[in-house]
Amino acid sequence: MQNARKSKLYLLTFPQSGNRKQTLRNDLVDWIHNNGGGWSTQSYANTQGKEFIVSLTEAIWYIDMRSHKKLEERSFHIPNIFLEFFDRANPESHKHS
Repeated sequence: MQNARKSKLYLLTFPQSGNRKQTLRNDLVDWIHNNGGGWSTQSYANTQGKEFIVSLTEAIWYIDMRSHKKLEERSFHIPNIFLEFFDRANPESHKHS
């Protein structure tokens, strides 16, 4: 007989904030949860999970600050599942006169 028990997956939590980058980070955690993902223990979620989310957030933010559309124009295509996380960085607000 097959074991029908589904193992519990754990997610990390970050403080809620109005900062766009922190909102992106929380949206990535929500996306993982909504797509049935997570980590096998809370300890893993707090260590490897945190490192993964922070790294993914930084990568998306870096690309977004430089316009992911420029990459696509040069035939570097971002997987469609990640496109919802772009156009948040608003690089114009970071430019200095």
